[in-house]
Amino acid sequence: MHPDDRATALVEVDRLAEGAESLHFENRYRHRDGSYRWLRWNARSGSVRQEIFATARDVTQQKRLEREVLEVVDREKEHLGRELHDGLCQTLAGIAALSSTLSKKLAAESASVASSAAADIDKLLNEAIGEAHDLAHGLGPVGLDRSDMIVTFRTRGRFCYRRAHPQGEETATTPGARPAH
Repeated sequence: MHPDDRATALVEVDRLAEGAESLHFENRYRHRDGSYRWLRWNARSGSVRQEIFATARDVTQQKRLEREVLEVVDREKEHLGRELHDGLCQTLAGIAALSSTLSKKLAAESASVASSAAADIDKLLNEAIGEAHDLAHGLGPVGLDRSDMIVTFRTRGRFCYRRAHPQGEETATTPGARPAH
C-alpha cells in the first residue's frame, strides 16, 4: 500500500469493523513492476464472524484520463481568460476612453443630452470591462492554495453581485467591491 494512503485505509477498516459499508474507497497499491495502481474498493463486514467482504477494481487508467481531461480544461480556461483579458478588455477600455473624451467634448459644447448619453455609454463600457475582467480571472485554474481560493471566491462574488445589481450599486460594504471608475 502507498504510504500516504495507510492512515485513511486504517480509518476505513475501523469503519468496516463497526459494521459500516464502504463504497468507492480508493487507495494505491504497489504493482509487481514497482509502479502504484489505484484501486477502488467496495466492502462490507460479515454478519456472523469478524469478516470483511471486499471487491476492488483497478481504476489507474481512469484516474490518468481524468487528470488529463482536467489539465486540458485548465489550459483552455487559461487561454480563454487571456483572450478575454488581453483582447476584449483592452478593446473595451479603448472604446471607454473614446466615449469619455466624447462626453467631455459634448459637455464643453453645451450638448447636455448627447453628453449625458455619452456618459451613460462610458459607464456601461466600464461595467462591461469589470465583468470581462472578472470572468477572465475566474477562468484560471483553481489551486489548492487557500489564497487562490479566496481570490476566486471574491472574483466570483463580485461577478454574481454585479449580475444581481445591474445598476452598479456597489458600496464599500460589498465584499470585494472596487471603487468606481
